[in-house]
Amino acid sequence: MAAYNAKEHIEQAISSVLSQTTSDLELIVIDDCSSDGTPDIVDSFAREDPRVRLLRLPRNGGPGHARNAGLRAARGEWIAILDADDHIHPERLERLGDRAHVQAADMVADNLWLCEADSGRPFEPMFAPEQLGRPHVVGIEEFVRNNSPKNVKRKFGLLKPIMRRSFLERNFLSYNEEAYLGEDFLLYMNCLLNGAKFYVIDTAYYYYRISSGSITRVRSLAHLRTFIDLNEDLLCLSQLRKDPRLVSVFQERIKQLKCDYVYVSFVSAVKERHMLKAMGVLAGELRSLSYVVRHLFAVLGLRFRERFRLRDA
Repeated sequence: MAAYNAKEHIEQAISSVLSQTTSDLELIVIDDCSSDGTPDIVDSFAREDPRVRLLRLPRNGGPGHARNAGLRAARGEWIAILDADDHIHPERLERLGDRAHVQAADMVADNLWLCEADSGRPFEPMFAPEQLGRPHVVGIEEFVRNNSPKNVKRKFGLLKPIMRRSFLERNFLSYNEEAYLGEDFLLYMNCLLNGAKFYVIDTAYYYYRISSGSITRVRSLAHLRTFIDLNEDLLCLSQLRKDPRLVSVFQERIKQLKCDYVYVSFVSAVKERHMLKAMGVLAGELRSLSYVVRHLFAVLGLRFRERFRLRDA
């Protein structure tokens, strides 16, 4: 569990882990230089339960850096990632572990419940039944297709699979520390390219806290540019290039990511009230105009849907 200024929700996150029906676990909390008292909360749990370990990093290095510190410290056979503002069902680790054993899988993921930001109350599954389908092994092409930038907040890269530690170590896999967004996608993609058996079930045991602000948050252009570059690096890998169909699917993904970069540039300019700059962004990238318009309406639709849901709650 990587944590940065997470005092508002980390107690619930930790409690959900310690309440698992399987007790054979360790919880490693990696504090990424918090300034809000997060380490004190973790320390209080660690004094009461030896399964809790706190790692305090000397500098803030971002999500990939913090998670890699956790991977290096882990002693169990299975790695489960939990964000510090989320929580999990008491039976999650036992259920996913059982599936992993039966399927001889290297990764097993479940659906996620979307939860209100303040109360943590679940209101709908992240993925509709037709998107996840029946429990099955996810192939690389399916994984890439379900990570389209067009799918606002409903991408397979948001899944939180348990991962076999020996598989990661045998293939020298870890989080890319250059990535400040999409780091999960990059790791899962590398796992699949190295032959991981990735099994997905449609039941949701993970509670993913979301807010209207996170839906419309403008991402850093620098971080998005880095993410595009890292995706282009993946396209150069021999494991991917040997499959012409997968190359085509991934090229389309990169094309959409570049359109997404135009969209973020446009929205950033609008939020800064630089309307001429915003119009200039679109004028310079007319090929991305239809993507920008569709994505803008999709995001606004989610925003209005969120407002009506909160009003009727």
